Amino acid sequence: MQGKYVTSEIWSNSPADAFLLAAGEGSRMGTSKPLLDFDGTTILERMVASFRNGGLARVRVVGRKDDHELAEATLAAGAAYVVNPRPDLGMAGSIVTAIENCDASWLGVCPADLPLLSATTISACVAALGGDVVQPSSEGRPKHPVFIHKRQFPNLKARLREGFTLRDCLAEIETRTLIESPNPLQFRDLDTPDDVQALLRALR
Repeated sequence: MQGKYVTSEIWSNSPADAFLLAAGEGSRMGTSKPLLDFDGTTILERMVASFRNGGLARVRVVGRKDDHELAEATLAAGAAYVVNPRPDLGMAGSIVTAIENCDASWLGVCPADLPLLSATTISACVAALGGDVVQPSSEGRPKHPVFIHKRQFPNLKARLREGFTLRDCLAEIETRTLIESPNPLQFRDLDTPDDVQALLRALR
């Protein structure tokens, strides 16, 4: 297991551990995306609250070793910070780190740049946990967060280390449950400052 920063996160019986993936450098955004202000609060705070309100007590952020500002903000939000030792592998490296630090039977992974992700959507996925994979769907396409049962961990780690994407791996799993969501806006991610302004305009 990779070492965590000291944390005040709530430890309780939780059906899944949630991991927000934030080990990217945010080069297109110009800063760490989870720390951006979005309608009066940071994206990080909004997402931690959504997962907590969706029924998951343990929320963790996977980030880089040198991102001290994000680590401190994570602790302030009541979550735990986990260091990705291979950020050069992109999202695959962060997911492997999440698997290695998951204490529950289910792992929930989600990029840390979905400020409108609804607690209702998370709660619906948690209520449907069964089989091997559960995730929301909107407009005919699977979305994040993705919940994966621990029986898939060994194969998933191996495939990700071989260079396969999470999407490739999920396509190989037969027992996959999709929970339809009527609100596609909540799944819109952010890559540039223009994306932030466009999403705020759409929200209003």
